[in-house]
Amino acid sequence: KAQPVLKSFETRLLEREVQILTDIDIVYKKKALYNVKTEYLVSGFGAVEVSSELTMPKNSKAPNEIPRFGLVLQLKKEFDKVKYFGRGERENLPDMKAHAPVGIYETTVEAMHEPYIYPQDNGERTEVKWLSITDEQGRGIKVYANDKFAFNAHNYTVNALYEAQHQEDLKEQPTTVLTLDGAIRGTGTASCGPDTLPEYVIDASEGLAFSFTILPL
Repeated sequence: KAQPVLKSFETRLLEREVQILTDIDIVYKKKALYNVKTEYLVSGFGAVEVSSELTMPKNSKAPNEIPRFGLVLQLKKEFDKVKYFGRGERENLPDMKAHAPVGIYETTVEAMHEPYIYPQDNGERTEVKWLSITDEQGRGIKVYANDKFAFNAHNYTVNALYEAQHQEDLKEQPTTVLTLDGAIRGTGTASCGPDTLPEYVIDASEGLAFSFTILPL
């Protein structure tokens, strides 16, 4: 399967911030499919501004359509209290949201899991303006963005989810994995039903961008 390959990692001390720049290729059989450049600006009081851009190399043989574009953060398991302003209170997607009015919702990481018989991506919340994830004492992080985004949070890694073949194969791990999506595809893959409607497909051919800010709580 495709793997990320770090091309460069730079740090710079600016006047009021530390800048971190990463350049990553998504590689399959030694050929770059996509490139992702990300900038992190870390302030003195702990805020982190994140800006990420995905492009396709000119000679890339990768498909233009991708399932999502975002970043993943791994936290300690005690960060399990979730509060957000977006669509809820149950799982929703860009084309499956009529049941999910916009509001402020509180839940837990455990409750966000949807126990599908065949393990798959689940628990997504869309049209989110901000979210916080904290421990029992209220310590944690808040994430907000100028544009609406989507997220999910689980007590298992993405690799564990994809490797599980049955519901009972998916075990809780000592971690909280927060996935932040600047873009996510709608329902349907044509594998056992209709494909995704064109307006809910993510086209990466012209590039994609996603930015957000993390604040300490």
